[in-house]
Amino acid sequence: MASCFVRAPLLTRAFKLLLWLLVVFSRPADASTASLLQLFAWPYDAIAEECGRLGRDGWTAIQISPVFSHVRINGDRETDLGEKQIYPWEEMYQPISWRFHSRLGNETQLRNMVDRCADSGIFIIADVVMNHLAAMDNCCDTATSLPFHDEEYPPCPAAAKIFDPSVELCVPNSTFPHLSLTQEDFHLCGIDDYGDAEQVKDCGLSGLPDMKTESPKVQRLLRSRLEALLELGVGGFRVDAAKHMWPGDLDKIFDGLPDVAKKTQDQTASGKRPFILPEVLPTFSAPQEGLRNTDYINIGGNEGANVTFFHWAFRLREIGLCPWKARHIWEEEEDGAEGEGEGGSRCLAMNTLPQWFSEKAMVEYSSWYALPSGNAVTFVSNHDTERSVGMSAIQDYKCQNGTELVESGEGMMLHNNDSSCELDMLSPWSHPNQWVLLTIFTFTMPYGTPRLYSSYDWPRRLIELTGDIFDEHGWVGPPRYEEDSPESALECPSFEHNGSAPLLWGDVLESHRSWDATPQIDTDGTHFNCEHRLPALAALPRLRKAMGDGPLVEVNNFDAPAAKAELQESVLTYGRGGRCDGGGWVALNFHPSLAATNFTFSTALPKGSYCNLGASYWSHEASKCENREALVKIDEDGLLNGVDMPPEGFIILSTDASDVDTANESCAEGGDGAAADSEEAAGVSPPPQPAEFLEEGNGKEPTGREQQQQQQDGQREKETVDTDAAPVPPSMQQPNVSSAADRGRSWSWVLLSVLSAAVLSCCWFVGIYVPPSLGS
Repeated sequence: MASCFVRAPLLTRAFKLLLWLLVVFSRPADASTASLLQLFAWPYDAIAEECGRLGRDGWTAIQISPVFSHVRINGDRETDLGEKQIYPWEEMYQPISWRFHSRLGNETQLRNMVDRCADSGIFIIADVVMNHLAAMDNCCDTATSLPFHDEEYPPCPAAAKIFDPSVELCVPNSTFPHLSLTQEDFHLCGIDDYGDAEQVKDCGLSGLPDMKTESPKVQRLLRSRLEALLELGVGGFRVDAAKHMWPGDLDKIFDGLPDVAKKTQDQTASGKRPFILPEVLPTFSAPQEGLRNTDYINIGGNEGANVTFFHWAFRLREIGLCPWKARHIWEEEEDGAEGEGEGGSRCLAMNTLPQWFSEKAMVEYSSWYALPSGNAVTFVSNHDTERSVGMSAIQDYKCQNGTELVESGEGMMLHNNDSSCELDMLSPWSHPNQWVLLTIFTFTMPYGTPRLYSSYDWPRRLIELTGDIFDEHGWVGPPRYEEDSPESALECPSFEHNGSAPLLWGDVLESHRSWDATPQIDTDGTHFNCEHRLPALAALPRLRKAMGDGPLVEVNNFDAPAAKAELQESVLTYGRGGRCDGGGWVALNFHPSLAATNFTFSTALPKGSYCNLGASYWSHEASKCENREALVKIDEDGLLNGVDMPPEGFIILSTDASDVDTANESCAEGGDGAAADSEEAAGVSPPPQPAEFLEEGNGKEPTGREQQQQQQDGQREKETVDTDAAPVPPSMQQPNVSSAADRGRSWSWVLLSVLSAAVLSCCWFVGIYVPPSLGS
């Protein structure tokens, strides 16, 4: 036992090594090539119309917003600053019944959308809220409230549910005829400690009536509604607030479900069993059993489940925004002026990004929340993170043109939708070009199943209270047709583009900054962004499939003798796949002000003419680049010569968008020589990691993760009814992805689990060893 006192650092290393081995031995043989799209708050009819385009782009599945009937909030709730909420987006995550009739459409429209998307090869992941019901004083099903009135179902009594001040919950006061629930079917307590698994799962979240999902009666009722969705043709489920339900209870609900409908199986890549995506928002401390990501990967039978991997988004934010903080925050604090000081020395070079997102690196980073690649759904942002929910507090901002957060009665406030302000947040509206670059990176990495977030814009109102920055308008829902109706109006921006330079998302945003699709209404979003239509993002599903499951090749293999070192460290290039079996290649310039001029890149692609998918759509029907100025040439040596790339620009090439025949003679003669140039062969060994990423107490600005650790004591955890991102099933279109039964129940897993528990518990039991924190 004495050795435990002496070798605690060695035990930490041993713990991480064992954790990595567990993940490696439990993972599927190959990474998924599926691509998910979250169309947040999109109406069913609009999705049905969009699916033709999305099918051509190669999307595997679409995650839609909650399908159950929900509460209507029309000015009867206020923000902390007294602003009335009119049809906020959160109302969709507060169900009042389990009918399929919401602000997004009715059951007929839902079925039509599912069918039309299946005709385009896409299956639907329905967002289901099963943990709770709506919190309100007088409760009634939205299906029995205008404009959703349904004569078949009479309105529920006004006193059917009441707010109980003694437990601060809205609980049933009598039987619900349409739900068959009574007060006995709910937990009557609230959550005080989000680190206590029993409270998190057996008490109400944010005053919402928490259903007893451990009850066979409740399980039976919920399962019946999931079965009805499968009958409609839905292929999977995103489980809202899954962390607030015991994995064993969810397993009992999902394990008894029937298979996906035969038509959906035949027309899409859904797989035989429903895809299950639990949303598990992490706490920033070593979690109790039942609060870890891996607690949820085996629910639902042999296929298992994927889990929303928030740590991918967390790390992208920390590393990706570090150069911005170094230029605009730290240097000014240290030297009083931009461009001086050593703020940049705290940051990792962006051209080393792949190394920090390998499976081993992510296991070390995410610690207790580590996930095998085959169980992780990766994303840059979702509907919660773009409102800062689920992340550490936002404290840093920079406004151009001298604009600052101005003082208001309740704190510091920016009263308009000023695009000149950027926060320490990665989202489609904060650092928009960096958001696209890191989305391209996410979709081209051989880890997890990526998901893209597509949403709407709204007039923001940034406030600073107690040192943290919030958006007081974060509640605002999507654009609406009429003042007294929550039904959404959907119109996309224009993505017309000419020239050889890539179309940048920041330019699209700026050109539509003043566009309000519903100018007669001032309490809704301004317009849908349709981010998935940006050429660079529309190209990602097919690019990911073309890249296959191979390793990275030709990493940072380029020639730019006249470029500054600062620029060279900001340019990341790599490919996947080879010259003979098809593949793809990308170049990403993360520098915000320096262009990459006259670069020569080695791509590992076969000779031919390629469409730069960052600057043009590729017509698969006509096999041509829609913008002829976006065509580039790869020579016989796989080189792309004399290319320019603007600040925050990119080049995206794929054999799927070229005149290349991968069965050509040169491949038959020479073989695939490029494929041997792996990450290691390309020399992407990590530089010494900055001390700020490894330890505290050095007197410098802490990283985002260190801030999370420092703030966890005494800080109330901020949770919302809905928080997450969408995943895809292991079987989803990938015949080469092994099931959870193959990975999670192997003898290797069992033996390593026993070994790790035995080695660590001896020291943990006597209070000597504490598991490493998330940032260590």
